[in-house]
Amino acid sequence: MQKKKSRQSFVLYSSCVIEAYVIVHFCLLIDSVQFHVFELTRQLPRFSMYVLNSPASSPEPSSHVTFSINERVQRIVLWLNQNFLLPEDTEVQSAPFQICFTSLRDGGTLLINMKPNGEITLGTDDMDLAGDIIQSLATFLAIEDLPVEADFPKYFNQLRKVLVQVDESHLVHQKLTADMADQSNLIRSMLVQAEDARLMRDMKNMKNRYTELYDLNRDIINRYKIRCNNHTELLNNLKCVNQAIQRAGRLRGKFGLVLIFSGRASYDVLIFPAV
Repeated sequence: MQKKKSRQSFVLYSSCVIEAYVIVHFCLLIDSVQFHVFELTRQLPRFSMYVLNSPASSPEPSSHVTFSINERVQRIVLWLNQNFLLPEDTEVQSAPFQICFTSLRDGGTLLINMKPNGEITLGTDDMDLAGDIIQSLATFLAIEDLPVEADFPKYFNQLRKVLVQVDESHLVHQKLTADMADQSNLIRSMLVQAEDARLMRDMKNMKNRYTELYDLNRDIINRYKIRCNNHTELLNNLKCVNQAIQRAGRLRGKFGLVLIFSGRASYDVLIFPAV
């Protein structure tokens, strides 16, 4: 019986928080003769969970996203004021400028740097956050096509390990399938031998053949369980790869659709025919 080889499992961790606008409605009842009711409605910005901080006191992220736009600095500052909770309106007349935020959820750093040539760099270790910011900025500036260069070394290293596990699961699947086919042929042969022994009233050989058949059938069941576990692991890893493709697609605007379709087509060709 083949023993299952133990392997380390890798998971692509990333935040699943959706950044969205929130409308807060306050209602205050003052206990007086007239029973005054004061109501106030305030819309929280989309990235209200990020507070302004000094770049000097914040750790620099190891990942970043870079893209170029042809827009005035004042438009970028207007987008910042509408999407972040700033103590006061940020007044920047010209590039270059740098602004730093700290996440209230995990303490992560977000750096936004704009150069005079229109190149913007988003420094963050959260790929989902980078995708949300790019989508928000592209919508605000009415940009459809936005080529982006992304570098997330920690995330990409985890993705490489997942891809290695996908290849290993693929090879194990092929080997188990071939072994089960050979054992199925052996079962047919044993059945014929057992029936021949029964017709010839050779009870000793018949008993031996059925004992071997019982052991072989148990071995096939164990291999089938290993194959099911391997298949489940393969599906989980492919799900992680699909999530990585989706996150990368959110960094590219309209080009993201091309990236998603080409990435899925590659795995349709390389993986799914064997599954």
